[in-house]
Amino acid sequence: WLLRNVDGIDAVVIDPRITKSSHILKSIQYLRDHPDEAERRSVPGLQTYQPLAALLPRLEGKAEESDFASPRHMRILVDSDLVEAIRCYRRDHTDDDKFDRWNQYWQSATRRGQEATPLGHKEDDEADDNRTGAQIKIAQEALETILSAKLVVGFHPDQATDAGIDLAKELDIPYCVVPCCVFPSEFPNRRLADGSRVRCYSELIQYLQERHAPSIRTESLNFHFTDTAKNLVLFSP
Repeated sequence: WLLRNVDGIDAVVIDPRITKSSHILKSIQYLRDHPDEAERRSVPGLQTYQPLAALLPRLEGKAEESDFASPRHMRILVDSDLVEAIRCYRRDHTDDDKFDRWNQYWQSATRRGQEATPLGHKEDDEADDNRTGAQIKIAQEALETILSAKLVVGFHPDQATDAGIDLAKELDIPYCVVPCCVFPSEFPNRRLADGSRVRCYSELIQYLQERHAPSIRTESLNFHFTDTAKNLVLFSP
């Protein structure tokens, strides 16, 4: 949402959940109504730092909800099935049926996406994608959008962490991922170099660094690290 409305980038969300911008709009309105608080929160390095407060000047001229744009959105899972579907399409240069296979994948993926309830997520009346107008529903549009991507970004992507990086590498484009939750029971095959299973956050970071060495880079984002706000970013050069 911020990439779309602050930077003017045609960012596309891939998430089975319908996107919700109401909380961001409420935060923007609160900061505008309390300029002293907004100024206090806009100072990097302080525990009160809120990046949105620092971005307020770049949102000048946008006052009404209708002034903001929802990013386009695919309601599918970022998983190994997506990576494999893209891999098969890109690498099969002779098969006339490859789009049919992509279409079959897309129909299955959208159905699974609509049935998914990640972390107990429950949709409500506020979740609307601008009343679904931004949703990508056609297989051809989805394929063209993915194949034309220039960067894969995952901010606390949960179960999509591995697949997001794999997708970027398959597309031969950069990635930038801020891992958070580990979900060890869902990924029992994650192993460190010494053969031990990945069970906690520090081991997840180590696993990703080992798996994607030597090209992967690591930095800390400019906000305070907490149990629920991990700030370590892994990215490709």
